[in-house]
Amino acid sequence: MSGSDHFQDFNSLYGYITTEKDLPSKQKPGNKKEHAPNGILVLSKVRDFIRCIYCGKLRCLFSQKMLKEDEQLSIQLAFENYSYICGSPIFLEDHSLYNILFVRINQTCHDHIEQIYYSCKIQHLSICYFCGESDELVEPDEKSKSEWQTIYPLCSSCQNKGLRWYTKGKMYTKKRKTT
Repeated sequence: MSGSDHFQDFNSLYGYITTEKDLPSKQKPGNKKEHAPNGILVLSKVRDFIRCIYCGKLRCLFSQKMLKEDEQLSIQLAFENYSYICGSPIFLEDHSLYNILFVRINQTCHDHIEQIYYSCKIQHLSICYFCGESDELVEPDEKSKSEWQTIYPLCSSCQNKGLRWYTKGKMYTKKRKTT
């Protein structure tokens, strides 16, 4: 790799024995410094999503401001010609949107869907928290619904693997005093 965030071109690596150790999706979280400016990887800055070609999970795209029409067109064209993999930057440094649109680069294919995906205001699919699939989502049981404020979606495939709903916000009920 040239630098820590970009792949070398095919011609410079042709003939060399390579491994997957530098593949962004195989790196452990925290190994790389986020390219995004401070305060941008937050709920209110989610503008769109991108799908990893390796794991198929949707990842949040962030920008400081709403994207202009020409920037949206540029993104659309770039995504038609570019394959995103978790852990890699969206654009190379010479792209016009390099310092405008961001994705978490410390997120790997092994990570779950970002929690802010489910609470952002832009239209999104209901997808499994663990694998990102939208098919065969399982309805949480009534006990879980009464105990937790937030229950993230779970598909039957992940449930069959032994995974359970990821929950957040335990609900507490006040006990009545008996006299």
